[in-house]
Amino acid sequence: MVKWERTLLLQLVVLATACDGVPDTPDAAPQGPAAYTGVWHATGGDGFGSSSSTVQYIELTQDGTGALRTSYEPYGVLGCGLDIFHVDLGGGLLSMDLGGGAGLYRYDNPDPDHLVITTKQDATISFERVTDVPASAKCRDLASTTATTDIRPKAGYWSGLAFQSSSAIWYTDDDSNAIHSVNPTTGVVTPANANTNGSSRQIQAFEGANYWAHCACGSVNSMQLLAPGGSTVTETLDTSLLGNSLTIYGVAPASDALWVAGNGNNSFRILKITGASGARVVADSFDFASLDGIAAIDGKLWGLSRTDVGTVLVEIDLVTKKAAATYKLPPSANWDAITAGSGSLWLFGAEPDGDGQLLRVTP
Repeated sequence: MVKWERTLLLQLVVLATACDGVPDTPDAAPQGPAAYTGVWHATGGDGFGSSSSTVQYIELTQDGTGALRTSYEPYGVLGCGLDIFHVDLGGGLLSMDLGGGAGLYRYDNPDPDHLVITTKQDATISFERVTDVPASAKCRDLASTTATTDIRPKAGYWSGLAFQSSSAIWYTDDDSNAIHSVNPTTGVVTPANANTNGSSRQIQAFEGANYWAHCACGSVNSMQLLAPGGSTVTETLDTSLLGNSLTIYGVAPASDALWVAGNGNNSFRILKITGASGARVVADSFDFASLDGIAAIDGKLWGLSRTDVGTVLVEIDLVTKKAAATYKLPPSANWDAITAGSGSLWLFGAEPDGDGQLLRVTP
């Protein structure tokens, strides 16, 4: 939809809206779009933030477009700028589409450098004028990406992504729970030489020559380390026996630890597990924003986080336990699995037509 069509639609929605529930029009004369356009930093209120995100900045341009920038506190994950559209209706009324359809808002400028926006439910959010959105509130762009498209079958909901070699990345499909190997260069999918044990089919990550997988059954708080081929289970790891029971969503082996992420009793948690098989202990644990998968590379931990503008790639600071940086991802797929190998991050997602897509990423 082009800009003038969106603007016309906003105006038509306003004309069709009944007066009941519409914010009262202030008695003052119309302030005009110049009064509310600009870059604004949120200073208080919760007028149109979601239950999980916090509004940081709103950008409202003279041409009726703009962006809403949010963050997920206290973890510092950023929403990468939600596109918005707005029309000044005069009399302090504003029609604005924040992505879920046009809505009516009341705006007021106590002075040229301050803005207050009020919803139909009388929730308010206050802003102060700034010259620009700081870099710390913006998502970063990826340095490079290489995509392998039209992968069939695609990965399933519980599947992770397991890097075995530069020509073999393993995943579990969406239908039969069979484990496949995809060549990222050619996109050719073949049956993986997986364990024939039969129970733990949802592959998560390779650790050395073996791979971690779970059954996606029950509370999913345990997983097995399996040897490719044959039926050997080399280790079983139960997070509940480590004092941190998790529904496992991500596994990332590193040189000094095994990282495991998932839903705990009251929050999403990340565990740093150290020690050899049979003597694993939790060396560290912390709460974080919900993640669909994790990967470890070059001493850094990465995750995929869903926000109000789609999935983003997050670098996790292991000292502060917050996001060190948030990266925008291509909109070509719904990204939900991640791994690391050959000096890169690898993401797997579902394309709009249902096929899979593999993305090699350099942040």
